[in-house]
Amino acid sequence: MKQLTVVLIILASLYGASYQQYRHFNIDMPKGSTDANSYIAMSHGDFDVRQIHRYRIVIPFIAGGLQRVLENWISDVSEVDKLSFYVINFLISGLAAFLLFLLFLKLGFSVELSLLGVLLFICSRIVVISTATPLVDSLFYLSIVCMVFLIEKRNVIILSVLLPLMLLSKETFLPLLFLPLLINEFRKPIYIIGIIFSLLIFFGVRSMLGDVQGAHESSSLVNIVLSHARNMLSNLKISFTASGLHDWQNGFSFILILSMLGFRRDYFNGERFVPLYLIWIIPLAIVYGLLSGNMGRMLFTAYIPIYAYALIFIDYVIKQRSLN
Repeated sequence: MKQLTVVLIILASLYGASYQQYRHFNIDMPKGSTDANSYIAMSHGDFDVRQIHRYRIVIPFIAGGLQRVLENWISDVSEVDKLSFYVINFLISGLAAFLLFLLFLKLGFSVELSLLGVLLFICSRIVVISTATPLVDSLFYLSIVCMVFLIEKRNVIILSVLLPLMLLSKETFLPLLFLPLLINEFRKPIYIIGIIFSLLIFFGVRSMLGDVQGAHESSSLVNIVLSHARNMLSNLKISFTASGLHDWQNGFSFILILSMLGFRRDYFNGERFVPLYLIWIIPLAIVYGLLSGNMGRMLFTAYIPIYAYALIFIDYVIKQRSLN
């Protein structure tokens, strides 16, 4: 009954937070979500899109299948495209939120604090946009929380099997493949095989789609990273401007302040709610932000430790208030 109630709260909150963005999103005028044009084209089988988008095939493929069903009831093609992505992203974001709730419980937070953390996640601008518009980031966020949850459960076999799908969510998941190796239980042949198999599928898909007729860009993953690396210094300088600081907080707002206070408390009090391996996602997310220039959006890669540290501080404040 408790888990069913949590699921209903998650679905109601996610629907309430995302529906307005979905309803008023205009495919012809996507404004800040121009990436949607690539994924919509891919859902119709057209892979002549920007190379950086072309290989994120999972959600466009599923949305394309759903579109063929929705076309029987909806005549407006744009509405079919919007609704297909919204349904898929809504379900994926809802599952990510539920796994995040279970993860917070596993990390030792109370039911109330775990639910609060989930609601903070759902109400984030990043989650709202990735749920309500034709984007593919929702699967990336689901992959992250699924990996961390399975690490905490020490379920090596299931994680090894799911790695290929996780890696296909977005190429930025690639370094995270090696995160479980920081845990002794994952330094096993089966997980190493899972990594190798995932890489073979990942680069196989890239090779296959890279040869699509009419594809107008061709560059290796290494070249793309190197081209972005040239902008790191300028992005670092921008980070210290008012505009840059505003961009960094894009996904979290003032929760970042609570998170930093929670990190200080967790570190100096030795409570260690947040496992050490999770902390490594934070510098990785910062590097992603400096590479891409989308600082706040990429910082959201570290949403699990950032929200966990915020909950640590909130819990401390609540307990201090009750003692007084």
